[in-house]
Amino acid sequence: MMQVQALVKVAVIESWFRIRRVRGSRPDSINGDSLSTHSGAHFYTVDHPNQPKESKPEWIRSGGWWLNHIMTTSLNGLNILSTDKVESMEGITWLTFGGFQNSLASTEIKVRPKKFKMHAKEKALSNV
Repeated sequence: MMQVQALVKVAVIESWFRIRRVRGSRPDSINGDSLSTHSGAHFYTVDHPNQPKESKPEWIRSGGWWLNHIMTTSLNGLNILSTDKVESMEGITWLTFGGFQNSLASTEIKVRPKKFKMHAKEKALSNV
């Protein structure tokens, strides 16, 4: 299985339910920026629906995400890679890498405090 990595260092979570992007920054990835269209969007979960006014019922996703009217990415989607739903919009998606026709098998989302300092040993391991 091919492994692809997209390291996004530019997202800033202002509160539990709002995301914004740092001006002038971009993902450290050849796989493109599928996150910037979610700038300013509210975090959505089924039990906490922060849906935009222009949302449609088919936009409701399985996992929490910063929902807006342009569905470019959903890293909390379902793992539907080996099912008949692969071409649906329910999968784990990153538009600039495969779009909605290619659900990813898995993702990792890591959140750190804004003032997080990585130790030298961790920095060395992260560059491997």
